Amino acid sequence: MKTLLATLMILLAGVSVADERIGRFASEITIQPDGSLFVAETIDVRAEGRQIRRGIYRDFPTVYRDALGNRVTVPFDVVTVTRDGQREPWHTEGVTGGTRLYIGDANTFLEPGNYSYRIEYTTDRQLGHFETHDELYWNVTGNDWAFPIDAVEATVRLPGDVDRHALRIDAYLGEAGAQGSEWTANVPNRNSVVFESRRTLQPYEGLTVAVGFPKGLVPEPTAIELGRRMMADNRGAIVGLIGLLAVIGWQAWAWNRVGRDPLPGAIYPRYEAPEGYSPGMLRYVLKFGYDKTATAAALVHMAVPGHVKLDKPGKHYVVRRGEGEPTSRTERALFKALFAGGDELTFEQSRHARVGKAVKAHEKALRSKMESHYFRHNRKWWIPGLLIAIVSVLLMTLLTKTPEPGLAPFLAIFAVIWNGFVSIVVAGLVKGWRQATGLAIIPLLFASLFIVPFVIAGLAVLGVFGWQVGAIPLLILVAHLVLTVTFYQLMKAPTERGRELLDAIQGLQLYLHIAEREDIERRHGGERPVTLEEFERLLPYAIALDSAETWAKRFEDAIRRAEIDGSIRSRSWYSPSMTTGKGFSGAAISSALAGGLSSGISGSASPPGSSSGGGGGGSSGGGGGGGGGGGW
Repeated sequence: MKTLLATLMILLAGVSVADERIGRFASEITIQPDGSLFVAETIDVRAEGRQIRRGIYRDFPTVYRDALGNRVTVPFDVVTVTRDGQREPWHTEGVTGGTRLYIGDANTFLEPGNYSYRIEYTTDRQLGHFETHDELYWNVTGNDWAFPIDAVEATVRLPGDVDRHALRIDAYLGEAGAQGSEWTANVPNRNSVVFESRRTLQPYEGLTVAVGFPKGLVPEPTAIELGRRMMADNRGAIVGLIGLLAVIGWQAWAWNRVGRDPLPGAIYPRYEAPEGYSPGMLRYVLKFGYDKTATAAALVHMAVPGHVKLDKPGKHYVVRRGEGEPTSRTERALFKALFAGGDELTFEQSRHARVGKAVKAHEKALRSKMESHYFRHNRKWWIPGLLIAIVSVLLMTLLTKTPEPGLAPFLAIFAVIWNGFVSIVVAGLVKGWRQATGLAIIPLLFASLFIVPFVIAGLAVLGVFGWQVGAIPLLILVAHLVLTVTFYQLMKAPTERGRELLDAIQGLQLYLHIAEREDIERRHGGERPVTLEEFERLLPYAIALDSAETWAKRFEDAIRRAEIDGSIRSRSWYSPSMTTGKGFSGAAISSALAGGLSSGISGSASPPGSSSGGGGGGSSGGGGGGGGGGGW
């Protein structure tokens, strides 16, 4: 037993003695007459084959932020690397914020023992130039070593002689941000300052030194040199800005050529819908595209003469075949698709295939009839601007030095796709809130709450992108997004024929939007009939032109009389359940037909789940230099 205990004690003692560590870290930092630095580091290590197996690696930060938050890249060039006085293989790789120097051969493993590595390298743009003095603020060891460091020595050599009293000397020891004072400094001659640590540095501790000296020892960068540096540091942003200007130029030229709307003609109140145009056709031109309200208006328009019967016996709307067929080609396409599988169709998700086919048939018919004849999207003129934006953003991210190489282009693409999708959804919600009434508000509320995390995620992606590339490239990316979306909308333009139809549509809207009978008589010089027949005659057009509630308000008394005498119940577009729980009113009916029917179509046209996270002012870890290292 005694023998076993003695053996264990010897083994434990051997482990404690044989810890992998840095015995001495000595750095000589020579400030060259041109302001660049020549640095020679001697790193004595104890290797035991655990972390230090082939050799060591040393990390050098090369990417910093300036006062404006922009990325600044400093040069780092290895001159020579030795181990125990003999040249040693080495290679570099890009890492977060800088360069990693691997020392050793991937196929050669070290025997346990003590080794002395020497690294010589040059760097520049490390000096600070202030009003009264220049300064080297230098992180000697870096704060990311995984090993303890028994002793640190740093010698700063100036490019000329300086009186001791003209120097500003300070240092900081400890973890990043610490201002530990366990160090000494002496000035052995007129051009050198020597710093030494007074205790062992634990893992992730380091020594940072600051030496201020009189101006004139090194030349300050000229305005031309500063400009050259700025362009080199921000070449990605410059490319992005040039691309942004190119996008503005192209899109503005294209818009001026094809996107300008023809001048409107005389717009006056019209009591009749434009002859030969269904409500869906008018909405398609008004919105420059299709939405479900166009189909809702078409259903009501077909119900008025009795071609279909609308009902709502429960939670869902039901459409039944009536007498005859609609005369409008676009509505006939919808009619045939609705009843291709029978004489009745319920707008519920289990019937999404039939409802979806009917909606698509209506949309296709409207597009064939109206698009290019009445308006043009002019996408072929918009797409070159989009391509310029994509290329310039990718070049901007590739040319910008980032902490995580290769991440910025991915973030840019992801941010564009993600935020583009979110913007479309948010735009739809905003449109929905403008039109929603009654119970239609409830699903909108849930949808709005649901989209909030996606909005936050989109902003977070932009934030990470900005952290990677800097403030200016972030602003350029956002500007590209805004311009691309804006010009997509601006490029849409009506044809001359479309402009004439829009004049008629806006004239009809003037009539539909006036709620009071007295206003009609005063403005239009005549009394219009206030009857149920007049109400239903233009009700489909009021739905199509977002005027249903105002239109219904004008006929409130007539609708109530029709409900009392029962005549309204014979209408194919009316179902008593439309006003259940809301109180009978024209507003309730219009809300049920315009909002409820549109929502019913939308909810049943898609399958489930297809729609929708120096001077004492410094600290350890500050200044140039730094990094850290480890074994490999």
